[in-house]
Amino acid sequence: MIVSIDGLAGTGKGTLAKEVARLYRMKYLDTGTLYRTVAHLVLENKLDPFHEPDCVRMAEAGMRAFDFRHVGNNEFGTFINDENVSRDIRRPAVNDIVAMIADYPMVRAALKMFQVDFAELWSERIGVIMDGRDIGSVICPDAEVKLCLYATPKVRAQRRQKELASKGFDESLENCLAEVHKRDGVDESRIKALLDMDDKVVYIDTSDMSVSEVLNVAIEAIGHDKLKAAI
Repeated sequence: MIVSIDGLAGTGKGTLAKEVARLYRMKYLDTGTLYRTVAHLVLENKLDPFHEPDCVRMAEAGMRAFDFRHVGNNEFGTFINDENVSRDIRRPAVNDIVAMIADYPMVRAALKMFQVDFAELWSERIGVIMDGRDIGSVICPDAEVKLCLYATPKVRAQRRQKELASKGFDESLENCLAEVHKRDGVDESRIKALLDMDDKVVYIDTSDMSVSEVLNVAIEAIGHDKLKAAI
């Protein structure tokens, strides 16, 4: 079984995905960490983020060394060659270039291959849940359950600021809001493509919803009969 969760930054995709993965005992992949890993490797190797071939090279090399796994207490970590880089890929320098790198066609092609293989492998074993921007439309168009999350820019900026603070980064709400608007341009077109192509997508506006309320909507879509843990 494949569950896709798409949405703009700060809509609550990761929070929902982790809860769904726990309740249904599914394999989880935050696909945003793939692009962040590439951006991190570009910076670490002192390459030019404006030079697409360098970014493609890091994408190909990075996926051979990449791992995303549970690290306890329903939290997940991003690893490169078994080194936990979860904090590194969230630093401001990565934030500044990740959207640009994610828009390179050849980078997207390299990472698409990894994501499709990941989905095929784990969907046949225990089921898989993946969150991103184009999972239900491009990566897993045949996903059994497709969720699409939305929230207002202000709410998403507040969530982003809180997330950064929890990881030790002090960022102003103004800067977080600017980052949200910067990333929305391309991402919105990908979300619209999903909604336009598939009428089975469950659309959830999380702006004024609690985590448990959003989770209940997801459970209704996936099915109570498949639950493997207590809510």
